[in-house]
Amino acid sequence: MRSLKDIVRPKKNSEISMSERRFYTDRLMLRICTKKDAPLVLSFYDRNLEEFAKYEPLPMLEARTLSFHEQCLDFEEKEFSEMKEVRFFLFKKDNPMEIIGTVSCRNIRHAFYASAEIGYKMDPRFRRQGYMSEAISFMLDYVKKVHGLHRVEAYVMPDNEASLGLLTGLGFIKEGYLHDKLCLDNVWYDHVLLTKLI
Repeated sequence: MRSLKDIVRPKKNSEISMSERRFYTDRLMLRICTKKDAPLVLSFYDRNLEEFAKYEPLPMLEARTLSFHEQCLDFEEKEFSEMKEVRFFLFKKDNPMEIIGTVSCRNIRHAFYASAEIGYKMDPRFRRQGYMSEAISFMLDYVKKVHGLHRVEAYVMPDNEASLGLLTGLGFIKEGYLHDKLCLDNVWYDHVLLTKLI
């Protein structure tokens, strides 16, 4: 398996090597999952659905089904092949069968914009141990080298102090305040816009 430093930004979609789907940091394995991994993804969301629903509009019933996650993984596979999105599922190196989190870059835009939006989730059992910082640092390096990105954006609820602290600790800066950015259960929530140039 090649290391990240050996990967060059592909010139055409067809030049994307689909074998480049698994990477390692000091403590983590980051892997792009496929439809066959849906049971692992279902288990991850089932354990954490109530927690994740605080921050994003998860369909509370559909998200508990295997077919829902199979469809999501199929969609992500298509987006990955078209260089529009990449999502890594996070595993501890010593336990490659339990997902502990995810990190993704979506809405990837090339050429003049060279930007994307980063998102992440972590099982509460593994928070505040540096795993997500490790994963985001890898993702930033990945999208810079593979996609040639220059700017990464993140949207965080103002009261999510842990997430704000995580991003500012990684060099993101607060760039704006977005009113009524997201609706959850018929309530609109503001978000802070943070950015990092890479």
